[in-house]
Amino acid sequence: MDKETTQLGERADLPVTVERFLHECVAITPEALDEECVRVSADLAYWNERYAMAHKTHLIAKLDLERTEARLSIEYRETMASADGKKGPTVDAVRAAVVNDAQYVGAQLAVIDAEVERARLRGLSYAVECKKDMLQSIGAKERVLMNGDMRAASSARLVDQLEGRR
Repeated sequence: MDKETTQLGERADLPVTVERFLHECVAITPEALDEECVRVSADLAYWNERYAMAHKTHLIAKLDLERTEARLSIEYRETMASADGKKGPTVDAVRAAVVNDAQYVGAQLAVIDAEVERARLRGLSYAVECKKDMLQSIGAKERVLMNGDMRAASSARLVDQLEGRR
């Protein structure tokens, strides 16, 4: 692995890479919570759109696989029937020929690749959703702390005022 992937969060001078961009989308920088809160909705929209496109690619690959299987089944059934003469081929013989055909294998591999990409992007979308939830929790905690400080300051002023009146 190169330094860009092994030291992702440690070097600000790196060019933008996919890994670095992914890291920036899911990491929370405590010193920049306002910026993180502003950015998270855009990141969520971006990764959800990417997931939707991957899902579409997966569905199209499945459709292509089904069509390839149907076309090959017809072709093999006709070829096997004309070679045999009297009786047609068995369903199992046609199926075995189809699943061993290079076109079918290629279509099946395309479905696998699309499914893997879809799962990867779903995981990224989920990570950004978790970041959103964490930012909301951090914001709620900060509000509680701020309210506590305000109450403490208010109580101190009240004590000062009461002591000044005595």
